[in-house]
Amino acid sequence: MNLRIWQKILILMLIPLSFEVAATAFLVQVLSSTQKIEERFRNSRKVLSDYHVMQNHFNTAAIDIATLGVYRKDGSPPDFQEDKRRIQLAEVGVKSAANIHPNIQEALNMAPAVFEHAIELIDKAQRNYEDPTIPRRKKGSILKNEVFSLLMESDPLVKRMVDVETSMDTLESLELEKSRWQVIVSASIAFIFSLLISLFVGFMFYRNFVHRLQLIEANAEKVALGQALPEALSGGDEIDELDRTLHSAAQFIESVHQKEFAVLNKSVDVLCSIDNRFRIISIGESVENSWFYKVGDVLGRSIFTLLPENDAAKVRTVLNEVNTVESERDFETELNCGDGQLREFAWKVRWNEDEDKFYCVLRDISERKKVERAKQRLLAIASHDLRTPLMSVSANLTSLAAGRFGELDLKLRTALTKSEQDLDKLMDLIQSLLDLERMESTNANLELSCVSALDATLEAISTVETRAREGNVLILPPSNDDSILADSRRFTQIVTNLLQNALERSSPNQKIIVSISSDKFVVRINIVDQGSELAADELELVFEKYFQPRNDVQKKIKSQGLSLALAKVLTEAQNASIGVTSEPGKGCNFYVQFPRFILNPAEDRE
Repeated sequence: MNLRIWQKILILMLIPLSFEVAATAFLVQVLSSTQKIEERFRNSRKVLSDYHVMQNHFNTAAIDIATLGVYRKDGSPPDFQEDKRRIQLAEVGVKSAANIHPNIQEALNMAPAVFEHAIELIDKAQRNYEDPTIPRRKKGSILKNEVFSLLMESDPLVKRMVDVETSMDTLESLELEKSRWQVIVSASIAFIFSLLISLFVGFMFYRNFVHRLQLIEANAEKVALGQALPEALSGGDEIDELDRTLHSAAQFIESVHQKEFAVLNKSVDVLCSIDNRFRIISIGESVENSWFYKVGDVLGRSIFTLLPENDAAKVRTVLNEVNTVESERDFETELNCGDGQLREFAWKVRWNEDEDKFYCVLRDISERKKVERAKQRLLAIASHDLRTPLMSVSANLTSLAAGRFGELDLKLRTALTKSEQDLDKLMDLIQSLLDLERMESTNANLELSCVSALDATLEAISTVETRAREGNVLILPPSNDDSILADSRRFTQIVTNLLQNALERSSPNQKIIVSISSDKFVVRINIVDQGSELAADELELVFEKYFQPRNDVQKKIKSQGLSLALAKVLTEAQNASIGVTSEPGKGCNFYVQFPRFILNPAEDRE
């Protein structure tokens, strides 16, 4: 049936409701029949009551006929017309009695003949009474035999009426009890059948709904597992529509998976899964272009058979750790590839407890490693081959300016001094560039220890003090101290770079304020200048290499954009943080936050 759920629920309600209406109509009929029975007994009692009244009138008339006024003290004649009228009224009442008990109706069938005989006898008595030829004392005696005959004729009617009246209460009780039980039984049967019909219809609908919902649940699980779905439901209600929607979603997901796998199979990364016995149980087709193996050549093999001996022990240790702590790990190893080459790969591994296997992503980093090694060689060459001649040129310029090769006039000495300063800037630039590249491409050997934040900051201030005096900029040093966990030389270099940046941004007669603040775990060094502020979109970019703020460009401030980038790299290498805040008209606050040195961490926490 192409019905909506609300239509099916309406049918579910109408089926038992229809039976209830039919059962109610039947009960109304039973109650109406009971009411008729009660009305019949009520009418029967009234007829019996009327009969007793009539019998009294009948007896009075019989006495009047038999005596004809002999016993009347005033000598008045009997009222024959009244007696006749009463008997006639009784006769009419008996004949017109309706909806009475059959026993009473049967008993009253003999009454009309008795009533007619009585009326005839009354008429005859009236004629005798009015006949002057009949003596008064003989007027009644003449009809005594006929009166006796009339009484004998009515005697069976009297007995029958007495018998009916005697049994009437019992008959009424039995018939009403029968009707009452009929009502009770009918109502009970109607209730039971209504309940059974409701339960049956409800069960059929419930079974239909639950079965389809269970089918949809199973289909959802199949979608999650990537399994094929059975044919969609063809009904027209919301559950069938949900199933068809699920099928559409499954088709969409399947198409997405196909596209995804097509991309992954062509990716340079190798995606694979390894079971708890370190065997490769699935792998992408990209293994053919990255490892130079066919998929079938590596499936089922232990991952350790593809690794050099040293790396195999390392990978086993890492996989065991990942399995234990259920974490994700990144590391690098070499791999014996199918073309006989030994290549370097970066691993990303995660353990899946539910599926009891490792998920791995391996990326070939051989070319990147070659570039890094070439950069290291270039840095070594640049470190020696650039600085050595520059230092020689610097020494010669210093000697010329000092007059070791003869006296020089003022203009030439001034030009030599300016050249010497420019050469110093060039050497600083080369040194910053070398340091930055070295920190970004290698793991610097940092020696973290307890460092006095005040001593290192004062040392950095002394490094730039001469330049500050030349620019007529006042540097206000901090007054308090705290211990930090850092590399002393690199920390001094960070503060020096931040001070140099502040000097570049400052104008003559401005101040640079250096302060130290701390809490239980962190020590913060603030360097606040009074130069131009940074725009909101520049706060995140100011630590990038070669970045120049707009205000600095407008003011033609010369900066290579390396000091802040180097400061950031050095800071993050020591597990510290660096940042900047800026407000309009208040300059900038460059700061670094280092871990506070704690001699005994357990005692300090207490």
